[in-house]
Amino acid sequence: MPIADGVAVTSRDISARKHDELALQDNRSFLQSLIDHLPVLVYVKSARPENFGRMEVWNKAAEDITGHLAADVIGKTDCLAFPPDFGLHDAEDDRAILAERGVIDHTEKPLRLADGSLRYLRAVSVPVFDERQQIEHILCIAEDISQRRQQELELRQKQAELAAVNDASPLGLVRLDHQRRCTYVNRTFEAITGLPRAAALGAGWTSALHPDDYPLMHVALEQLTRSHAPFQSTLRCLQRDGRLVWVSVKIAPILIDGRIDGYVGSLDDITTLRESEVALLESEARLRTIADTLPAMIAYIDADQVYRFLNIAYEREFGLTGQQALGKSVRDTVGEARYGTVAPYIERVLAGETLSFEEEDEKEGIERCMEVIYIPQIGEDRLQVVGFHVMRQDITVQKREKQRLLKLAQVDVLTGLSNRAGFQQKLSDAMHASRRQRHLMAVMYMDIDRFKPVNDTHGHGTGDALLRAFAQRLTQTMRATDIVARLGGDEFTIIMEQIARPDDAAVLAEKIVVAMRQPFELDGITVRISASIGLAFYRDEDISPAVLLQRADVLLYQAKQDGRNTYRAGALTA
Repeated sequence: MPIADGVAVTSRDISARKHDELALQDNRSFLQSLIDHLPVLVYVKSARPENFGRMEVWNKAAEDITGHLAADVIGKTDCLAFPPDFGLHDAEDDRAILAERGVIDHTEKPLRLADGSLRYLRAVSVPVFDERQQIEHILCIAEDISQRRQQELELRQKQAELAAVNDASPLGLVRLDHQRRCTYVNRTFEAITGLPRAAALGAGWTSALHPDDYPLMHVALEQLTRSHAPFQSTLRCLQRDGRLVWVSVKIAPILIDGRIDGYVGSLDDITTLRESEVALLESEARLRTIADTLPAMIAYIDADQVYRFLNIAYEREFGLTGQQALGKSVRDTVGEARYGTVAPYIERVLAGETLSFEEEDEKEGIERCMEVIYIPQIGEDRLQVVGFHVMRQDITVQKREKQRLLKLAQVDVLTGLSNRAGFQQKLSDAMHASRRQRHLMAVMYMDIDRFKPVNDTHGHGTGDALLRAFAQRLTQTMRATDIVARLGGDEFTIIMEQIARPDDAAVLAEKIVVAMRQPFELDGITVRISASIGLAFYRDEDISPAVLLQRADVLLYQAKQDGRNTYRAGALTA
């Protein structure tokens, strides 16, 4: 320092202090470098009243996370450095630190950036005290957990989706650890077993099994542990209310590097299916019993013409057993000759047509008539015939009885001749044969002259006796091949087939007229009558039986008009 006659110089050793300053500077540089290179956001702001909120530290991670540079932040208060809604500027947190003088931990603090995007921080605010235990600074350390949060959210979403899928599954699902202790079951498992999830965890899941089936599960798991091969079986679950549930169980090991790390299993409720199968078997047994009891022969043949079912009657008929016939074709079973007869019917029924027909055959020297019904079996698609049912029944007795009744229905009770119904059928057959063979035939239509006076004079008893005697004499007069019928009252008809010429029929007509002139002796009463006849011819003409009979009737009327006791013949139509 200057003095009157020169300069005074003093000196002092400040090495220690300089050393401390340099050390402090080095420490600050080290701390600043450390703070700047930390992967977490670090900032320090003043908590002194005269400059509360002034930012004093803002590291590189803070710049990267928030987009705010240290040069724009340090030296400014947080109110000026950041927008009002900035997450790290939180007046409520500041008041809480000052009041409670403790650490504030935010596990998830939202941070809205300048570009509008939202990030999440795990932030810890710590008060820093001076030597008087006054809060001098507030230190905040924050970690950007946005990516981890997103990953955790996605993981939770996937877990929720997986849980929803598992719970929506129609299968009950169970996971066991390597000690076979349950770690997870889905809701379907709870519904199938009636066991709540909490009760199923650990060793509780086995309590869902029927006591008699538990040993089977235990043995299967032991074997699975040794072989690593999946296990599958049908077991029973016994619910707490006593209801029995049949389940199809599948269990497979979770293998990691060849070592079992656990097990996964599924339970499928097959109670309804099993009950349906049992009901189906019972129904099939009942149907088999019914089919075997029926006197009819019943079979089912598929679209390939292979026997799939035969009842006992069918087996007995063909001398077969079910084992010999089932799986064999119709051709191999019945032989070529028989197959040639039924093949056209099989072709029609496989085309979708229901058939009913009769077969004539012989068994043990006895002629039989069989009624056969083919019924097509339509597939589930309603488009294709997958096979057909066969019903074959011996109707020989019924056929003969029907023929007997039909014959009775066509016979006149009084005279024993054919009645009107029988005559019409026989006339139709005769005309068909005549047309086919081109032979000449004739029809006579006649009645008894003066029949009513006999009835009125001697009574109906004598009239009936006269009709019987007339019929007998008429039959004796005609050829053996001629068909004589009584249409009703005193009207009679004759069908003459295969006559050589019209004159032959005329001769017979005259013979009848002459024969009927002879008196009839009826129980002491002598009756004299005569006959009038109309004679019509037919050969290869397109007319009905009614028209031909009408022609004969017209000729009969002419004979009566000409004085009765005669016949009139029509001309042969070309």
